[in-house]
Amino acid sequence: MRLMVSALEPSGCALGAGLVRELASLRPEIACFGLGDEAMAAAGMELLEVRRPEASIWLFSVLGKVPQYLALLRGCYQAMDREKPDALVVIDSSGFHFYLAKAAAARGIPVIYYVSPQIWAYNSERIAKIRRWVDKLLVLYPFEETYYRERGVEAAYVGHPLFSAPVLEAALEVDLSGPGRLVGILPGSRQGEIRKLLPMFVEVAVALRAQCDDLRFAVSVARPAYRPLIASLVPDEGFQLVEGGTASIFKQSVLVLQKSGTTTLEALIHTTPSVVAYRISAFESLLARPWIEAPFIALPNLFAGEEVLPEFLLHGPETGKILEAALGLLQSEEALARIHAKLRELRRPFEARPDASRAAAQEVVALLERRTPRVG
Repeated sequence: MRLMVSALEPSGCALGAGLVRELASLRPEIACFGLGDEAMAAAGMELLEVRRPEASIWLFSVLGKVPQYLALLRGCYQAMDREKPDALVVIDSSGFHFYLAKAAAARGIPVIYYVSPQIWAYNSERIAKIRRWVDKLLVLYPFEETYYRERGVEAAYVGHPLFSAPVLEAALEVDLSGPGRLVGILPGSRQGEIRKLLPMFVEVAVALRAQCDDLRFAVSVARPAYRPLIASLVPDEGFQLVEGGTASIFKQSVLVLQKSGTTTLEALIHTTPSVVAYRISAFESLLARPWIEAPFIALPNLFAGEEVLPEFLLHGPETGKILEAALGLLQSEEALARIHAKLRELRRPFEARPDASRAAAQEVVALLERRTPRVG
């Protein structure tokens, strides 16, 4: 059997690598090909010889890459027609993968969507596209299975791979010990995010150290290629750059300053108090406002239905709110303990499903075994 798999972003590729490995274990005769990275290739997937644009979130950064995405889609359509896969698995990145899912459905190829498009957070009208083009939705968060089933979508909760025992055990341990308290800084995994957010976090960090002289900082470097950029944006003294060690940062930090996104889930895994922030322009905010339905930007806050981690969506250079929230936590052991306790409570449903990649692979195999191609 031939399975086409598509992942664009680093987080999606990590999920894809786990899925491909488990598929090889369950059904070695399934050959995987498609879009991904070196980790997916190492897991046994044949990569298409096409260039993947660096992922983008906001409107104007996406518009500048439209020709690249169109070329990528054409390459995928050609591969689909040439290889005639038994099914297509798309992972996250709904802006691109809805087009790919639509094309597959039109060709009678069953579609599995791994990682729910977060329609419960914004633009819920996309549910119609999921019902029409997606045969099975594999979701990472416990509440999503019920949410989608109530709206006519066949969905299965497979758990989140970040909570799996092998991932937690294999997390790179970096010794960040030293005098005083450690504060982690996670500015993102894209160059645009780093340029936008890291100067803001550094400004807050410098102000924090002026108030609390026992602080030192560890800055996450998502990719080695970003190290020169990050080094140019942080002071030489008191700031340590850490490659591939986000787990170590969360485990050893008393507090983390971080962007919104998947890393807020790592705060939940390690029950690490965090202050979450993101910055977009006022114009981008105005454009996005009609579609945004979620009351929070940090995942633990969404799960809890309340602000467990202080969070801020900023439209300008205002860092005073972040500084105030971070300082309040650093000066109150009681406040830190409350966040620890609440995060431990929110973590329990994820601990009940510790083999996410295996569960996702089992769902893919089940669909392949009963596949009944349809025209969308």
